[in-house]
Amino acid sequence: MSTILIQGAYILSMDSQIKEIENGDILIENNIIKQVGKNIELTEDMEVLDGSGYIVMPGFVDTHRHVYQHLFNQAFTNWSLTDYFTRFLGDIGQRLRPQDIYVGSYIGYLEAIHSGVTTVLHWANSTNSYGHGLEILRADSEIGMRTIVAIADSVVAHDEDANFKNMLRLRETNSNPLTQIALGALSNDVERLKYSIKEAHELNVFATVHVGGVPGEDGLIAHLHEEGLPLDFINFAHCNQLSEKDYELFVQENMSVSITPEIEMLMGHGYPPFYQILSKGGRPSIGVDTTSVVGADMITQLRVALAYTHSVHNERVNIKGEEPSLGVFNAKSVLEMGTIDGARALRMEDEIGSLTPGKKADLIMIDTGGHQTAPLYDPYNYVLMNVNAGNIAHVMIDGRWMKKDGRVVHDPVDIDLLNDSTRFMREELERYQGMRV
Repeated sequence: MSTILIQGAYILSMDSQIKEIENGDILIENNIIKQVGKNIELTEDMEVLDGSGYIVMPGFVDTHRHVYQHLFNQAFTNWSLTDYFTRFLGDIGQRLRPQDIYVGSYIGYLEAIHSGVTTVLHWANSTNSYGHGLEILRADSEIGMRTIVAIADSVVAHDEDANFKNMLRLRETNSNPLTQIALGALSNDVERLKYSIKEAHELNVFATVHVGGVPGEDGLIAHLHEEGLPLDFINFAHCNQLSEKDYELFVQENMSVSITPEIEMLMGHGYPPFYQILSKGGRPSIGVDTTSVVGADMITQLRVALAYTHSVHNERVNIKGEEPSLGVFNAKSVLEMGTIDGARALRMEDEIGSLTPGKKADLIMIDTGGHQTAPLYDPYNYVLMNVNAGNIAHVMIDGRWMKKDGRVVHDPVDIDLLNDSTRFMREELERYQGMRV
Protein backbone atom coordinates (compact mmCIF):
# COMPACT_ATOMS: atom_id res chain seq x y z
CA MET A 1 0.00 0.00 0.00
CA SER A 2 1.24 3.47 -0.92
CA THR A 3 0.88 6.06 1.84
CA ILE A 4 1.69 9.73 1.32
CA LEU A 5 1.58 12.46 3.95
CA ILE A 6 1.65 16.11 2.91
CA GLN A 7 2.62 18.16 5.97
CA GLY A 8 2.29 21.83 6.88
CA ALA A 9 0.50 23.13 3.77
CA TYR A 10 -2.10 25.88 3.36
CA ILE A 11 -5.12 23.73 2.44
CA LEU A 12 -8.05 25.07 0.41
CA SER A 13 -10.30 22.04 0.65
CA MET A 14 -13.36 23.31 -1.29
CA ASP A 15 -15.30 21.28 1.28
CA SER A 16 -17.92 23.39 3.08
CA GLN A 17 -17.19 21.65 6.39
CA ILE A 18 -13.39 21.46 6.29
CA LYS A 19 -12.93 24.88 4.64
CA GLU A 20 -9.36 26.25 4.85
CA ILE A 21 -6.58 24.91 7.07
CA GLU A 22 -3.38 26.86 7.51
CA ASN A 23 -0.40 24.63 8.29
CA GLY A 24 -2.52 21.53 7.62
CA ASP A 25 -1.81 17.91 6.68
CA ILE A 26 -3.31 15.51 4.12
CA LEU A 27 -2.99 11.73 4.38
CA ILE A 28 -3.38 9.70 1.18
CA GLU A 29 -3.58 5.92 1.02
CA ASN A 30 -3.29 4.47 -2.47
CA ASN A 31 -5.71 6.66 -4.46
CA ILE A 32 -7.95 7.82 -1.59
CA ILE A 33 -7.79 10.86 0.70
CA LYS A 34 -7.92 9.32 4.18
CA GLN A 35 -7.51 12.31 6.46
CA VAL A 36 -7.35 16.12 6.28
CA GLY A 37 -6.45 18.14 9.35
CA LYS A 38 -3.62 19.19 11.62
CA ASN A 39 -0.82 17.14 13.19
CA ILE A 40 -1.64 13.83 11.50
CA GLU A 41 0.45 11.10 13.11
CA LEU A 42 3.54 10.12 11.15
CA THR A 43 4.47 6.44 10.70
CA GLU A 44 7.57 4.83 9.22
CA ASP A 45 5.90 3.58 6.05
CA MET A 46 4.78 7.03 4.88
CA GLU A 47 6.25 9.02 2.03
CA VAL A 48 6.39 12.51 3.55
CA LEU A 49 6.21 15.68 1.49
CA ASP A 50 6.94 19.02 3.11
CA GLY A 51 3.98 21.26 2.26
CA SER A 52 5.30 24.43 3.86
CA GLY A 53 5.29 27.22 1.31
CA TYR A 54 2.59 25.50 -0.75
CA ILE A 55 -1.13 25.94 -1.22
CA VAL A 56 -2.83 22.57 -1.72
CA MET A 57 -6.24 22.42 -3.35
CA PRO A 58 -8.28 20.07 -5.54
CA GLY A 59 -7.21 19.76 -9.15
CA PHE A 60 -9.25 21.70 -11.66
CA VAL A 61 -12.23 20.05 -13.34
CA ASP A 62 -12.57 21.22 -16.94
CA THR A 63 -16.09 20.36 -18.09
CA HIS A 64 -15.70 21.24 -21.77
CA ARG A 65 -12.49 20.85 -23.78
CA HIS A 66 -11.79 19.50 -27.26
CA VAL A 67 -8.54 18.01 -26.03
CA TYR A 68 -7.44 16.47 -29.34
CA GLN A 69 -7.47 19.92 -30.96
CA HIS A 70 -4.26 20.80 -29.12
CA LEU A 71 -2.65 19.55 -32.32
CA PHE A 72 -3.76 22.91 -33.80
CA ASN A 73 -2.29 24.92 -30.89
CA GLN A 74 -3.74 28.44 -31.43
CA ALA A 75 -3.90 28.03 -35.23
CA PHE A 76 -7.56 29.16 -35.17
CA THR A 77 -7.26 32.13 -32.80
CA ASN A 78 -8.47 34.64 -35.40
CA TRP A 79 -11.28 32.45 -36.73
CA SER A 80 -14.93 33.20 -36.11
CA LEU A 81 -17.36 30.48 -35.07
CA THR A 82 -18.55 30.33 -38.68
CA ASP A 83 -14.95 29.85 -39.86
CA TYR A 84 -14.57 27.01 -37.36
CA PHE A 85 -17.74 25.31 -38.59
CA THR A 86 -16.87 25.57 -42.28
CA ARG A 87 -13.08 25.25 -42.28
CA PHE A 88 -12.56 22.74 -39.50
CA LEU A 89 -15.72 20.74 -38.80
CA GLY A 90 -16.90 20.94 -42.40
CA ASP A 91 -13.53 20.29 -43.98
CA ILE A 92 -10.26 19.58 -42.14
CA GLY A 93 -11.89 17.68 -39.28
CA GLN A 94 -13.35 15.13 -41.67
CA ARG A 95 -9.88 14.17 -42.91
CA LEU A 96 -8.16 13.78 -39.56
CA ARG A 97 -6.45 10.42 -39.32
CA PRO A 98 -6.62 8.24 -36.20
CA GLN A 99 -2.93 9.05 -35.65
CA ASP A 100 -3.72 12.77 -35.56
CA ILE A 101 -6.42 12.23 -32.93
CA TYR A 102 -3.94 10.24 -30.82
CA VAL A 103 -1.16 12.84 -31.06
CA GLY A 104 -3.51 15.75 -30.33
CA SER A 105 -5.09 13.95 -27.37
CA TYR A 106 -1.73 12.93 -25.91
CA ILE A 107 -0.18 16.39 -26.00
CA GLY A 108 -3.49 17.98 -25.03
CA TYR A 109 -3.74 15.87 -21.88
CA LEU A 110 -0.15 16.70 -20.93
CA GLU A 111 -0.78 20.42 -21.34
CA ALA A 112 -3.94 20.19 -19.23
CA ILE A 113 -2.08 18.38 -16.44
CA HIS A 114 0.71 20.96 -16.59
CA SER A 115 -1.85 23.69 -15.86
CA GLY A 116 -3.41 21.81 -12.94
CA VAL A 117 -6.38 20.08 -14.58
CA THR A 118 -6.98 16.62 -13.11
CA THR A 119 -10.36 15.82 -14.71
CA VAL A 120 -11.56 16.82 -18.17
CA LEU A 121 -14.62 16.23 -20.30
CA HIS A 122 -13.01 15.60 -23.68
CA TRP A 123 -15.50 16.64 -26.39
CA ALA A 124 -14.12 14.43 -29.16
CA ASN A 125 -16.11 15.73 -32.12
CA SER A 126 -13.86 14.29 -34.82
CA THR A 127 -14.25 10.67 -33.76
CA ASN A 128 -15.06 9.77 -37.34
CA SER A 129 -14.60 6.02 -36.89
CA TYR A 130 -14.11 3.34 -34.28
CA GLY A 131 -10.39 3.49 -35.04
CA HIS A 132 -10.31 7.20 -34.21
CA GLY A 133 -11.95 6.42 -30.88
CA LEU A 134 -9.45 3.68 -30.10
CA GLU A 135 -6.63 6.18 -30.49
CA ILE A 136 -8.24 8.47 -27.92
CA LEU A 137 -8.53 5.52 -25.53
CA ARG A 138 -4.85 4.73 -26.18
CA ALA A 139 -3.86 8.26 -25.22
CA ASP A 140 -6.10 8.10 -22.14
CA SER A 141 -4.54 4.84 -21.03
CA GLU A 142 -0.97 6.01 -21.56
CA ILE A 143 -1.45 9.34 -19.76
CA GLY A 144 -3.70 8.24 -16.88
CA MET A 145 -5.79 11.39 -16.59
CA ARG A 146 -9.34 11.27 -15.24
CA THR A 147 -11.53 11.76 -18.31
CA ILE A 148 -15.02 11.68 -19.71
CA VAL A 149 -14.71 11.20 -23.47
CA ALA A 150 -17.78 12.39 -25.38
CA ILE A 151 -17.88 10.56 -28.70
CA ALA A 152 -19.11 12.56 -31.70
CA ASP A 153 -18.25 12.64 -35.38
CA SER A 154 -18.12 15.68 -37.66
CA VAL A 155 -21.11 18.03 -37.48
CA VAL A 156 -21.38 18.23 -41.26
CA ALA A 157 -21.12 14.51 -41.94
CA HIS A 158 -22.98 13.58 -38.77
CA ASP A 159 -24.87 10.29 -38.66
CA GLU A 160 -26.44 10.13 -35.20
CA ASP A 161 -27.31 6.43 -35.37
CA ALA A 162 -23.82 5.44 -36.49
CA ASN A 163 -22.28 7.73 -33.89
CA PHE A 164 -24.40 6.21 -31.12
CA LYS A 165 -23.34 2.70 -32.13
CA ASN A 166 -19.70 3.83 -32.28
CA MET A 167 -20.01 5.29 -28.79
CA LEU A 168 -21.51 2.06 -27.41
CA ARG A 169 -18.79 -0.03 -29.04
CA LEU A 170 -16.06 2.15 -27.55
CA ARG A 171 -17.84 1.99 -24.20
CA GLU A 172 -17.68 -1.81 -24.33
CA THR A 173 -14.03 -1.71 -25.40
CA ASN A 174 -12.88 0.73 -22.71
CA SER A 175 -11.26 -0.96 -19.71
CA ASN A 176 -9.64 2.12 -18.18
CA PRO A 177 -11.22 2.86 -14.78
CA LEU A 178 -10.25 6.55 -15.10
CA THR A 179 -12.07 6.99 -18.42
CA GLN A 180 -15.82 7.16 -18.88
CA ILE A 181 -17.32 7.06 -22.39
CA ALA A 182 -20.14 9.55 -23.00
CA LEU A 183 -22.31 10.66 -25.90
CA GLY A 184 -21.61 13.88 -27.77
CA ALA A 185 -25.07 14.82 -29.06
CA LEU A 186 -26.02 17.61 -31.47
CA SER A 187 -28.74 20.23 -31.14
CA ASN A 188 -29.20 21.13 -34.82
CA ASP A 189 -31.91 18.45 -35.20
CA VAL A 190 -34.15 18.80 -32.18
CA GLU A 191 -36.15 15.63 -32.79
CA ARG A 192 -32.97 13.59 -33.12
CA LEU A 193 -31.56 15.26 -30.02
CA LYS A 194 -34.64 14.23 -28.03
CA TYR A 195 -34.25 10.65 -29.22
CA SER A 196 -30.54 10.64 -28.30
CA ILE A 197 -31.29 11.98 -24.81
CA LYS A 198 -33.82 9.20 -24.23
CA GLU A 199 -31.47 6.50 -25.55
CA ALA A 200 -28.54 7.70 -23.44
CA HIS A 201 -30.68 7.93 -20.32
CA GLU A 202 -32.03 4.38 -20.76
CA LEU A 203 -28.46 3.06 -20.98
CA ASN A 204 -27.19 5.27 -18.11
CA VAL A 205 -24.79 7.03 -20.48
CA PHE A 206 -23.72 10.57 -19.65
CA ALA A 207 -24.37 12.94 -22.56
CA THR A 208 -23.29 16.44 -23.50
CA VAL A 209 -24.49 18.88 -26.15
CA HIS A 210 -23.56 22.36 -27.41
CA VAL A 211 -26.52 24.73 -27.15
CA GLY A 212 -27.11 28.43 -27.67
CA GLY A 213 -23.92 29.30 -29.50
CA VAL A 214 -25.93 30.14 -32.60
CA PRO A 215 -29.15 32.17 -32.98
CA GLY A 216 -32.51 30.43 -32.93
CA GLU A 217 -32.04 28.07 -29.98
CA ASP A 218 -33.69 30.25 -27.34
CA GLY A 219 -36.47 28.24 -25.71
CA LEU A 220 -34.78 24.89 -26.49
CA ILE A 221 -34.32 23.91 -22.85
CA ALA A 222 -37.92 24.85 -22.04
CA HIS A 223 -39.10 22.72 -24.96
CA LEU A 224 -37.07 19.70 -23.86
CA HIS A 225 -38.37 20.12 -20.32
CA GLU A 226 -41.99 20.41 -21.45
CA GLU A 227 -41.54 17.19 -23.41
CA GLY A 228 -40.70 15.48 -20.13
CA LEU A 229 -37.20 14.45 -21.21
CA PRO A 230 -34.71 13.29 -18.56
CA LEU A 231 -32.26 16.19 -18.38
CA ASP A 232 -30.43 15.30 -15.18
CA PHE A 233 -27.60 13.30 -16.81
CA ILE A 234 -26.72 15.64 -19.68
CA ASN A 235 -24.28 18.53 -19.77
CA PHE A 236 -25.25 21.67 -21.71
CA ALA A 237 -22.24 23.58 -23.06
CA HIS A 238 -22.10 27.35 -23.74
CA CYS A 239 -25.82 28.20 -23.32
CA ASN A 240 -25.52 31.69 -24.81
CA GLN A 241 -28.50 33.44 -26.41
CA LEU A 242 -31.12 31.35 -24.58
CA SER A 243 -34.38 32.55 -23.03
CA GLU A 244 -34.91 33.62 -19.43
CA LYS A 245 -37.12 30.56 -19.00
CA ASP A 246 -34.24 28.37 -20.14
CA TYR A 247 -31.94 29.91 -17.54
CA GLU A 248 -34.58 29.54 -14.84
CA LEU A 249 -34.93 25.85 -15.68
CA PHE A 250 -31.18 25.28 -15.51
CA VAL A 251 -31.31 26.42 -11.89
CA GLN A 252 -34.71 24.99 -10.95
CA GLU A 253 -33.87 21.51 -12.25
CA ASN A 254 -30.20 21.57 -11.16
CA MET A 255 -28.99 20.93 -14.70
CA SER A 256 -25.37 20.63 -15.71
CA VAL A 257 -24.04 23.74 -17.47
CA SER A 258 -20.55 24.44 -18.77
CA ILE A 259 -19.47 27.94 -19.86
CA THR A 260 -16.25 28.66 -21.77
CA PRO A 261 -15.96 32.45 -21.50
CA GLU A 262 -12.83 33.32 -23.45
CA ILE A 263 -13.81 31.29 -26.51
CA GLU A 264 -17.41 32.50 -26.44
CA MET A 265 -16.38 36.15 -26.53
CA LEU A 266 -13.61 35.63 -29.11
CA MET A 267 -15.50 33.52 -31.62
CA GLY A 268 -18.99 34.98 -31.44
CA HIS A 269 -21.09 32.47 -29.52
CA GLY A 270 -22.63 35.32 -27.55
CA TYR A 271 -21.96 36.72 -24.09
CA PRO A 272 -21.07 34.11 -21.46
CA PRO A 273 -24.27 33.57 -19.42
CA PHE A 274 -22.72 33.57 -15.96
CA TYR A 275 -24.90 36.41 -14.71
CA GLN A 276 -28.14 34.93 -16.03
CA ILE A 277 -27.50 31.72 -14.08
CA LEU A 278 -25.69 33.01 -10.98
CA SER A 279 -28.28 35.72 -10.32
CA LYS A 280 -30.94 32.99 -10.15
CA GLY A 281 -28.95 30.95 -7.65
CA GLY A 282 -27.34 28.52 -10.07
CA ARG A 283 -23.75 27.25 -10.12
CA PRO A 284 -22.40 26.73 -13.64
CA SER A 285 -19.09 25.03 -14.34
CA ILE A 286 -16.32 26.16 -16.65
CA GLY A 287 -14.09 24.89 -19.45
CA VAL A 288 -11.28 25.97 -21.76
CA ASP A 289 -13.06 24.67 -24.90
CA THR A 290 -10.29 24.44 -27.52
CA THR A 291 -6.61 25.28 -27.40
CA SER A 292 -6.73 25.69 -31.18
CA VAL A 293 -7.95 29.18 -30.21
CA VAL A 294 -6.94 29.94 -26.59
CA GLY A 295 -4.37 28.76 -24.09
CA ALA A 296 -4.74 25.65 -21.94
CA ASP A 297 -4.74 27.44 -18.57
CA MET A 298 -7.95 27.00 -16.53
CA ILE A 299 -6.97 29.84 -14.18
CA THR A 300 -7.28 32.27 -17.10
CA GLN A 301 -10.86 31.13 -17.71
CA LEU A 302 -11.68 31.64 -14.04
CA ARG A 303 -10.23 35.17 -14.04
CA VAL A 304 -12.23 36.02 -17.16
CA ALA A 305 -15.37 34.63 -15.52
CA LEU A 306 -14.94 36.82 -12.44
CA ALA A 307 -14.14 40.00 -14.37
CA TYR A 308 -16.86 39.56 -16.99
CA THR A 309 -19.58 38.70 -14.48
CA HIS A 310 -18.76 41.72 -12.34
CA SER A 311 -18.73 43.95 -15.42
CA VAL A 312 -22.29 42.84 -16.23
CA HIS A 313 -23.37 43.31 -12.62
CA ASN A 314 -21.75 46.75 -12.38
CA GLU A 315 -23.41 47.92 -15.58
CA ARG A 316 -26.84 46.77 -14.42
CA VAL A 317 -26.56 48.25 -10.94
CA ASN A 318 -24.36 51.34 -11.36
CA ILE A 319 -25.45 52.47 -14.83
CA LYS A 320 -28.93 51.07 -15.37
CA GLY A 321 -30.00 51.43 -11.74
CA GLU A 322 -31.24 47.86 -11.30
CA GLU A 323 -31.42 46.20 -7.90
CA PRO A 324 -28.38 44.01 -7.07
CA SER A 325 -29.11 40.33 -7.68
CA LEU A 326 -25.72 38.66 -8.00
CA GLY A 327 -24.96 37.93 -4.36
CA VAL A 328 -21.43 37.04 -3.28
CA PHE A 329 -19.27 36.17 -6.29
CA ASN A 330 -15.58 36.42 -5.59
CA ALA A 331 -12.28 34.61 -6.05
CA LYS A 332 -13.39 31.73 -3.85
CA SER A 333 -16.62 31.41 -5.85
CA VAL A 334 -14.86 31.00 -9.18
CA LEU A 335 -12.30 28.58 -7.74
CA GLU A 336 -15.25 26.51 -6.54
CA MET A 337 -16.63 26.79 -10.07
CA GLY A 338 -13.39 25.26 -11.37
CA THR A 339 -13.34 22.41 -8.82
CA ILE A 340 -16.38 21.21 -6.85
CA ASP A 341 -18.94 22.83 -9.18
CA GLY A 342 -17.22 21.14 -12.11
CA ALA A 343 -17.43 17.82 -10.30
CA ARG A 344 -21.15 18.37 -9.72
CA ALA A 345 -21.67 19.22 -13.39
CA LEU A 346 -20.09 15.89 -14.37
CA ARG A 347 -22.10 14.09 -11.64
CA MET A 348 -18.82 13.12 -9.95
CA GLU A 349 -19.07 15.20 -6.76
CA ASP A 350 -18.97 12.06 -4.58
CA GLU A 351 -15.55 11.19 -6.03
CA ILE A 352 -13.68 14.41 -6.82
CA GLY A 353 -13.79 18.21 -6.60
CA SER A 354 -12.82 18.72 -2.96
CA LEU A 355 -10.20 17.51 -0.50
CA THR A 356 -12.62 15.39 1.50
CA PRO A 357 -11.76 12.10 3.22
CA GLY A 358 -13.08 9.24 1.12
CA LYS A 359 -12.72 11.04 -2.21
CA LYS A 360 -10.11 10.30 -4.86
CA ALA A 361 -6.70 11.86 -4.38
CA ASP A 362 -6.76 14.48 -7.16
CA LEU A 363 -4.90 17.62 -6.06
CA ILE A 364 -2.43 20.32 -6.99
CA MET A 365 0.32 21.96 -4.97
CA ILE A 366 1.07 25.61 -5.71
CA ASP A 367 4.50 27.03 -4.87
CA THR A 368 4.08 30.39 -3.09
CA GLY A 369 7.79 31.04 -2.71
CA GLY A 370 8.34 33.10 -5.82
CA HIS A 371 9.33 36.72 -5.17
CA GLN A 372 6.98 37.95 -7.91
CA THR A 373 3.94 36.57 -6.07
CA ALA A 374 4.73 37.53 -2.47
CA PRO A 375 3.30 38.33 0.03
CA LEU A 376 0.21 36.16 0.59
CA TYR A 377 -2.82 37.63 2.38
CA ASP A 378 -5.95 35.95 1.02
CA PRO A 379 -5.19 32.48 -0.44
CA TYR A 380 -8.17 32.47 -2.82
CA ASN A 381 -7.29 35.88 -4.25
CA TYR A 382 -3.67 34.77 -4.44
CA VAL A 383 -4.44 31.64 -6.45
CA LEU A 384 -6.84 33.33 -8.83
CA MET A 385 -4.71 36.38 -9.60
CA ASN A 386 -1.17 34.99 -9.40
CA VAL A 387 -1.11 31.33 -10.30
CA ASN A 388 -0.14 29.93 -13.69
CA ALA A 389 1.19 26.58 -14.88
CA GLY A 390 4.71 27.63 -13.90
CA ASN A 391 4.04 27.79 -10.16
CA ILE A 392 1.86 24.67 -10.01
CA ALA A 393 4.72 22.51 -8.76
CA HIS A 394 3.00 19.16 -8.22
CA VAL A 395 -0.13 17.53 -9.66
CA MET A 396 -1.61 14.28 -8.36
CA ILE A 397 -4.33 12.25 -10.11
CA ASP A 398 -5.80 9.17 -8.45
CA GLY A 399 -2.97 9.05 -5.95
CA ARG A 400 -0.20 9.22 -8.57
CA TRP A 401 2.14 12.14 -9.12
CA MET A 402 1.60 13.34 -12.69
CA LYS A 403 3.68 16.51 -12.32
CA LYS A 404 6.53 16.74 -9.83
CA ASP A 405 8.82 19.68 -9.13
CA GLY A 406 7.36 21.63 -12.02
CA ARG A 407 7.77 18.91 -14.66
CA VAL A 408 5.13 16.58 -16.11
CA VAL A 409 6.37 13.05 -15.43
CA HIS A 410 5.27 11.45 -18.72
CA ASP A 411 7.45 10.93 -21.74
CA PRO A 412 6.69 13.31 -24.62
CA VAL A 413 4.71 11.97 -27.55
CA ASP A 414 6.66 10.09 -30.23
CA ILE A 415 8.53 12.81 -32.13
CA ASP A 416 8.10 11.14 -35.53
CA LEU A 417 4.34 10.93 -35.06
CA LEU A 418 4.21 14.53 -33.89
CA ASN A 419 6.24 15.77 -36.85
CA ASP A 420 4.15 13.80 -39.32
CA SER A 421 0.84 15.03 -37.89
CA THR A 422 2.13 18.61 -37.73
CA ARG A 423 3.22 18.43 -41.38
CA PHE A 424 -0.18 17.03 -42.36
CA MET A 425 -2.02 19.77 -40.47
CA ARG A 426 0.21 22.48 -41.89
CA GLU A 427 -0.63 21.36 -45.41
CA GLU A 428 -4.33 21.34 -44.55
CA LEU A 429 -4.23 24.84 -43.08
CA GLU A 430 -2.20 26.32 -45.94
CA ARG A 431 -5.10 25.72 -48.30
CA TYR A 432 -6.88 28.68 -46.72
CA GLN A 433 -5.45 31.81 -48.30
CA GLY A 434 -4.21 34.34 -45.80
CA MET A 435 -4.00 31.73 -43.05
CA ARG A 436 -0.73 32.13 -41.16
CA VAL A 437 0.82 28.78 -40.38
